[in-house]
Amino acid sequence: MRRYINYYTIGILIGLLIIILFSFNWIQNLELITYDYRMVLKSQFQFNTQEEIVVVTIDDQSIEKLGTWPWARRYHAQLITKLNQAGAKTIAFDILFQNIRDDDEVLAQAIAEANNVILPYKLDISAYRNTFDFSDTEYRVNDIKYPVDEFRKNTAEMGYLNLLTDHEGTIRRLHLLNHEGSKPFAISIAEDYSKQSKVFQNDELLLDFKAAQGYFKEISYYQVLNNNFNPELFQDKIVLIGAKGNSFQDYLATPLAAIKGYLPGVMIHATIIDNYLEDSFMQQLETPVIYLLTILFSTLIAWIYYQLSPIYSLVTSILILISVVIINLAIFVYFNFFVPLLPFALAVIINLIISLLSWYLKIEKRRSKLKTTLGRYLAPEVIKEVLQLSEENYLQGQRKNITVLFVDINSFTKFSEKHSSQEVVTLLNKYLTLITEETFAHAGTLDKFLGDGVMIFFNAPTKQTNHAIKAVNLAIDLQNKIQDDPELPLSISIGINTGPAVIGNIGSTKRSDYTAIGDVVNTAARIEGITPGNEIYIGDGTWQKLGNKFEVQLKSKVHLKGKSQNQSIYRIFY
Repeated sequence: MRRYINYYTIGILIGLLIIILFSFNWIQNLELITYDYRMVLKSQFQFNTQEEIVVVTIDDQSIEKLGTWPWARRYHAQLITKLNQAGAKTIAFDILFQNIRDDDEVLAQAIAEANNVILPYKLDISAYRNTFDFSDTEYRVNDIKYPVDEFRKNTAEMGYLNLLTDHEGTIRRLHLLNHEGSKPFAISIAEDYSKQSKVFQNDELLLDFKAAQGYFKEISYYQVLNNNFNPELFQDKIVLIGAKGNSFQDYLATPLAAIKGYLPGVMIHATIIDNYLEDSFMQQLETPVIYLLTILFSTLIAWIYYQLSPIYSLVTSILILISVVIINLAIFVYFNFFVPLLPFALAVIINLIISLLSWYLKIEKRRSKLKTTLGRYLAPEVIKEVLQLSEENYLQGQRKNITVLFVDINSFTKFSEKHSSQEVVTLLNKYLTLITEETFAHAGTLDKFLGDGVMIFFNAPTKQTNHAIKAVNLAIDLQNKIQDDPELPLSISIGINTGPAVIGNIGSTKRSDYTAIGDVVNTAARIEGITPGNEIYIGDGTWQKLGNKFEVQLKSKVHLKGKSQNQSIYRIFY
């Protein structure tokens, strides 16, 4: 249960980390990039057209025919008259009429007679950006730049023209700035046309951009002035007049910039009106709900990874990421619902990294523990080889030929009876230290200490060629060093045998040792039992492996305890 709690804790902490990360603009910007790609994909599934909005474009053709901008305002008055004669319901100019002109009276009269003209004004805004979340940006209105008074008092409705961009300069949302009852220009148009006033819960409305060719009906300004249009085109429609041409710089980046390029401001206002009329603003989850879902999802992912091995965790993470993207896209495209993608993707990725790191640390811990355990009976060089092996190669039992060597300190019992315990332990440690060092120097495996004796074997756990020769070389070196050391007064006897044995971790489920069992072990112990001090005796199995490497003397057939037949025993000269 504690381990589950640990993984739940990890999942929650990762969820909280993701929430903190999303407080920074650079992560938010990445999310906005995914939003743009989703909007591009969504736009490919839209095939209808907007029948209630017509855009009259102040385009290059009109500039060529009517002269450079700004035009005489009598042209706008003529346009209003012609549009009303054609039955337009709402007429809106995406033009700031802020400067007084000689022919203002003509336009003011046309606006007053039409009683359906909507004009924009502009807010002088200062943005105070928080270091953290872009939604925390505070906008302050310093001043309002209205159109000339004659137009203002006769207009049917007004709204602010400002379109505020996200950090990197892209228009994705409409900001509802609550300043003295101000409304966005496009919202004022939509409300005037629909005779409805909607209440929005959020101060920012995510826009649903349309990419279908001809979604909005467009006609050149000059064509309308020249009566080159079908009057039914404007019947009961919103007519939005604005710049669209190379002569103007009113172009802005939108999520569809990759496929449609930058859009003129008038088309973005048309998009806002469309979203209002079609009730298609992208819906959003409340921030606390997103945070809660992030933590719950991260906790679930942490629990899943707890159940799996690293390779399955990796495969599962890929499948989950694909599923998250597909589900997110489906919700975005078919339900007009924007759910952040990166928090859930990061929950998968970060939990995977933590899971793999946990597995790595766990393996390293086991490896360190195994190295410590093996260090009791293996040479450092052998340990390096063992650690490269798979677990079954050294922990599971296996049958193989080995050479076993038993060493016994002669007359140690008599020495113990005549000396203090401290002297006994000191002397024994000297012998065992020398034997251990020489065993490791010859890459042998120190199986166990047997009181005043030692069991050693070769060719396990790692494979060793000429393991019988290695064992004999170890025995000779031990005899020579002990006989030459005045601090080691007692002689040793060594018995060696070669043959098949079972090697592995042998014992109970609670305690086991890496050791060898079999007749070859018993025989080596019996041989050592008949070996006099300062001598090395070997069995027939070892003798057959030596070739002519050593000078050997057959001691004749010897009866060993536990054996039904006499055994050939050999003495090694050194």
